This record gives sequence, C-alpha cells and structure tokens, in this order.
Amino acid sequence: MKGHRPMDNWKYHLLSVFLAVLCLTGVMWVGTFAADRLFTPDNLQRLEVIRQLFSTDEVGLLEVLQKEGGWDIARKYAAALADAAINFEFLPYNEGNNLAVLMDATPDEVTIQSFQFIQRDLEIRCTCQSVEPLQQFRAKLQQAKVYSQVDFHCTRQADGTYQGIFLCHSTYGNSG
Repeated sequence: MKGHRPMDNWKYHLLSVFLAVLCLTGVMWVGTFAADRLFTPDNLQRLEVIRQLFSTDEVGLLEVLQKEGGWDIARKYAAALADAAINFEFLPYNEGNNLAVLMDATPDEVTIQSFQFIQRDLEIRCTCQSVEPLQQFRAKLQQAKVYSQVDFHCTRQADGTYQGIFLCHSTYGNSG
C-alpha cells in the first residue's frame, strides 16, 4: 500500500490557494487599519515636522539649532508657542519651518530676548550693539516670505545698546 501524498489531492491545492488569499487579505486589512490610525491629520503634521527637522532641500531646523545660541532661541520660541496654544490663541501650523527661517535670519550680533504670539502674529524683542544687524534681521525676515509684513521699531537704551521690537504679521491671518 502506497502512502497518501497530499500533493496529489486537488482539494489540498485549492485549500492552499484559499488560505494564501485569506492571509493576504488579512495582512492588507491590518495594514489599512494601521495606516488609518497612523496617518491622522495630527500625526501627519508631526511627521511633517520630523521631515523638516532632517530636511536637506531647505533650511533644516537641526542645521540652525547648531548655530551659537540656537537652543536658547528655540527654547524661548517654544515657550511662547506653548503659551499661545494654552491660551487658545491659535493652533500651531508649520511652526518648525517658521522657527528654522527665524533662526537662520537672526544675525550673530543680535540677542533674542523674548517672543510673544499675538494671535498668529509674532512679536520679537531683541538687543544689539548697533542698528545695522537689526535692520538686516528685518530684511531677512521679509525676504523669507514667512510673514506677510514685518514692522520694526528700534530704541537706544541707557547702556548704549539698541532694543529692536519686531511685529511679524502672519501670512495665515489671525483667524486661528
């Protein structure tokens, strides 16, 4: 008596194909379910921020953080951003790119004192030993096209330094 070989049975082949299709369908269903959970609008925005951090085709945030004083500027910006979000002034949008542009535009001679969001507009207070770097800062901010308009006011302090106050009007409007 010869042994029964399952390969000779057409039902076995049919069952194998059915199980393969069923497994493939299950994998596709799990993948679709995972993608739906992973690619929500909030997660897509986080992924975009991560992409911008490591971007090589535009000014990357990690690149400008390596600049002297970069982490201090980022800390102050993040504090102002958190304060605005907590007070429901606006929902952050593209702030990683905005910070990268801002830090890239800041001349080495300029010391950022503080940031404050007024709805989506950004007020920047900074100091410098002369007016020229502050004017360069304004020109670079305007050239970057991140803000629709950059207002600038400068005063000479008692110690001889200059304080610059910039009001950067958001291109996204103030509707939040």
